[in-house]
Amino acid sequence: QPWPTNPQIMHPVHDSTNTASAELQPWPEPAIPGVLKTPDIPCSILPGIWGEFAQAVSDNTQTPPAMAVLAALGVLATLLQGRYEIDLKSHREVLALWCVSVSASGTRKSAVMGEFQAPLLRWEKLVRDRMRRDIVSNEAVRSTTLKRIEGLKQAASKAKGDEIEAIRSEIEAEEMAMPDVMRAPTLFTEDTTPETMQRLVSDNRGRMAALSDEPGLFRILGGLYSKGGASLDIFLKGHVGSSLKVERESRSVFVERPCISLSLMCQPDLLADLAGSNQFRASGLMARFFYGVPQSTVGKRDVRQRHVIPMMTREAYEAA
Repeated sequence: QPWPTNPQIMHPVHDSTNTASAELQPWPEPAIPGVLKTPDIPCSILPGIWGEFAQAVSDNTQTPPAMAVLAALGVLATLLQGRYEIDLKSHREVLALWCVSVSASGTRKSAVMGEFQAPLLRWEKLVRDRMRRDIVSNEAVRSTTLKRIEGLKQAASKAKGDEIEAIRSEIEAEEMAMPDVMRAPTLFTEDTTPETMQRLVSDNRGRMAALSDEPGLFRILGGLYSKGGASLDIFLKGHVGSSLKVERESRSVFVERPCISLSLMCQPDLLADLAGSNQFRASGLMARFFYGVPQSTVGKRDVRQRHVIPMMTREAYEAA
């Protein structure tokens, strides 16, 4: 309906009836444009120690439970992907999970992610220390073998007749006896390029995860180091489990059922920029994430309260 030409201005009548009515009907919450309100995700949605530890981290950091729940799901995806598949009769699904917690700076993203990453980092260090001597020995054998092969090739340039055939046989024997590169297993990374992710997936039995409280991976995928934008194929294939076959001059990679899980934390402004990327939208990359937008607790924390994570809870989570 058109706006009236002479709108009637209503003045409040200050009597007891209106006052009582105003008290019974308080002002509603203001609707701020551009602010998305989402339901919270309670820690009780996770079973057992996973829910208990998520609640303990949320209380300790005075952050929304949704932030801890998504971090816990990222760790679970890191541990379970590639070990199980879901048979849906018509096809099979790998257990790759992509989730992102969207919150502004100062919301203690690093503190939450650090608590969940800690056991994975300790396990990696423990295994790396145990394998250190074997890795050094492997590298020594490979380097000396490569030097010997190089010397044989130089000798072959001056050889004649039967000598060349003998050198060829010796080079072949050296290459066949040379062990493969030995690397300590890696559970997850934080900041990597698509090319490095290909190697990580190949070196770690076809699975890899990215758990990060910083948006560095998003920036790289958005084309931080490449003018035309980074190649997204390795991530898209790792989400659905389709075979990865790369043949380049510098590397050759084949993984039958790759799995890549992502659990990232990102600022709203950066996510808005990424959502406007035609490359991200057309590939379906942004539609594969489970988004959590927890309400910020900045300005609402009580600095006098200390909720220490119980040692039994922490040890139970590390064991799980």
